[in-house]
Amino acid sequence: LGWPPTVEVAALGAFVVAFSVGFGPIVYVLNAEIYPQRCRSFGLGLAMGTCRVMSAVVSSTFLSLSRWLTTAGALGMYSGIAAIAFVFVFVAVPETRGTTLEAAGTAVHDRANTIGAPEFSSTDAP
Repeated sequence: LGWPPTVEVAALGAFVVAFSVGFGPIVYVLNAEIYPQRCRSFGLGLAMGTCRVMSAVVSSTFLSLSRWLTTAGALGMYSGIAAIAFVFVFVAVPETRGTTLEAAGTAVHDRANTIGAPEFSSTDAP
């Protein structure tokens, strides 16, 4: 009752593509730009730790999900989650190309305030 191998490969490809343009690069690229200098190491460490935990969740749930939803179904579910993440990144994360670190941090702060994130001030950082 499984899916054809081409559907499984297509679902895997969709997950890889959606993750690669969604949250994949955010941890390593954008996090280095958005935090003020005084809390950059803490923010980047927290983001990388979260990324590793989520990678472990995907790895540890894949076999159970593939038995329950089939391989293509599990990969399709992961692809859907990654596609939602892509939309979030597209909508919520500002372009920082060609800006200084301070300007990028301000742009992220301003964008967060417009989408309803809690207010953050320079005195709130560790």
